[in-house]
Amino acid sequence: MKERRRARPEQHDPLLLGQEDKQGGAPGDGGSALWQALSDCLSILFLLGYAVCYSVGQMSIYRMRRIHRRLLRVRAYLYASLRRQHEQNRRALHLASREWLRPLRQFLLIFTYLRSARQPLREEDRLPTGTVVRVVGGRLLHAFWRLLVTLFNILAPIAAIWFLVHTVQYYTSLRYGLMVEYNGEQLGIIDSEARFDEAEELMRERIIHEEYQSPNDTIPRFTLQIMGDEEYLDTQELADKLIRLSGNDLFEAYGVYIDGRFIGAMADCDWLLTELDQRLTLGYSDPETESVRFSRSFQVRRGLYPVSSTVGTQDIFSLLDSEVAAERRYTVQAGDMPINIARHNGISLEELERLNPGVTESLMPGDSLLISGRVPYLRLLSVRSETLQEEIPYTTNREVDNNELIGYFSVVTDGEPGLREVVSNVTYLDGEQLSSEVVSSRIIRNPVPQHINVGGKRPSAEMLGENDIVEDLDGGMFMWPVDGGKITMPIWGYAGHTGNDITAIPAGTTIRAAATGTVIYSGYTAWGYGRHIIIDHGNGIQTLYAHNSRNTVQVGDEVVQGQKIGEVGQTGNAYGNHCHFEIRKNGQYLDARDYIGAVCPR
Repeated sequence: MKERRRARPEQHDPLLLGQEDKQGGAPGDGGSALWQALSDCLSILFLLGYAVCYSVGQMSIYRMRRIHRRLLRVRAYLYASLRRQHEQNRRALHLASREWLRPLRQFLLIFTYLRSARQPLREEDRLPTGTVVRVVGGRLLHAFWRLLVTLFNILAPIAAIWFLVHTVQYYTSLRYGLMVEYNGEQLGIIDSEARFDEAEELMRERIIHEEYQSPNDTIPRFTLQIMGDEEYLDTQELADKLIRLSGNDLFEAYGVYIDGRFIGAMADCDWLLTELDQRLTLGYSDPETESVRFSRSFQVRRGLYPVSSTVGTQDIFSLLDSEVAAERRYTVQAGDMPINIARHNGISLEELERLNPGVTESLMPGDSLLISGRVPYLRLLSVRSETLQEEIPYTTNREVDNNELIGYFSVVTDGEPGLREVVSNVTYLDGEQLSSEVVSSRIIRNPVPQHINVGGKRPSAEMLGENDIVEDLDGGMFMWPVDGGKITMPIWGYAGHTGNDITAIPAGTTIRAAATGTVIYSGYTAWGYGRHIIIDHGNGIQTLYAHNSRNTVQVGDEVVQGQKIGEVGQTGNAYGNHCHFEIRKNGQYLDARDYIGAVCPR
């Protein structure tokens, strides 16, 4: 039988193949040298790649086997460690359970000993009673001994801690004080040595009309002492005991103290207190919304006082009704004028100017003026709860119309101020307001913004004339600043006239900001501008509005073009109601007609 063998595929060495190809040549080109070189390179690269891959594979297998063996050793180590730890924990738990269950086992042994003691108890005729008691007692003691020792070891530390805590609580709850011994007598217990110093000072204050006659021993001695139900001596009681030890003539009276200073002693103070209460009652305007008190603290203390310090009721009221050197001041309000301030405070204008030099030349809201150099000794201080309704200014939305000339102004939608209710605590001193603190506020009506159109077209050269020059201001355009009127007195119309006067308008006519900016001055001078406003528009540009009857803005306010800032008047050096309007750039006065025209465009 013939053996069949599978034909093995013929294997060829790549190098030999290359040689064969080199000998046989590439098909179709008769053995090209280029083809042979390329074939040799590919064969070499293949062998190198094969060798590298083989080496990497062998090394990877070796490394993986080493890692596997190490992981096995780590697992075995961890497993052994965990088993040892588990065994240690089990033994520790077993020992702990035996230790904690030992008292229970000892307690259960009692019943075993009692059962073993039944026999002697039943055979009373054969064993004496004493023997039975000794046997049973000994067995019980033996059974209980270790139980008692264990319980003692547990309870003794707990009892010691409890005893320590209660001991600390007891001693900390005790009240300690200083027993005062003065001139050989124990006066009482005080809380600190500072209390004695205060009482001694109070005692010496009472002796104002004679010399203090001190006792023989004036050195106090203090001893720490545990107090019972008695109370500490206060400063007044200790002062009475100290003055009793002096050699001065004393009597029981009421001491009058004003601002903590002893004034004198009175045998009866009822009439004095009644008179003071009546003065406070007269100071009330509305008892439900007002609290009134004296500007100085007033106290009456009963105690021992020297006879020489006695004063009468009339002496006390002579002091209260007197005047002392002090400043009496007045805070300037919006719309105030020097003559009105002087008349309101009961002094002449000359006296007001003497106390406040320059007041007739410069006066601004918020200024503090000296009214008098003397004030009443005892003044009334009242705090009133006042509810006021104040306006919320509306905002102005401006839209530029380039078809209209600069200075044109047209109201599209009228603005309406809002209304706010404000509750304030206002403090008055003898009727003059000192301060005000807002407690709450509530908006009743929200403001409605104003919408206006302003011109943005600059006048042409033909409109201005040959000699008129319009300077390009960085601050932007201006609008006519008054509701109506026209310019009748131009700039430099007479010597020193640095602006344009807008007239033909009644007093109280609204003055508006010619451009958006910040108020840098809002005040009053007796001559010149009178009550006036200066607004800074940036880049060195400012506008001024003078001779106003009232200013409605203050320094620091941010205003927008068209916003109301005041009302027309004739304050200062003015004849007739008009608005003196100036435009300044870097300190130079400009002709406002070049920017707003000469007649109100509305």
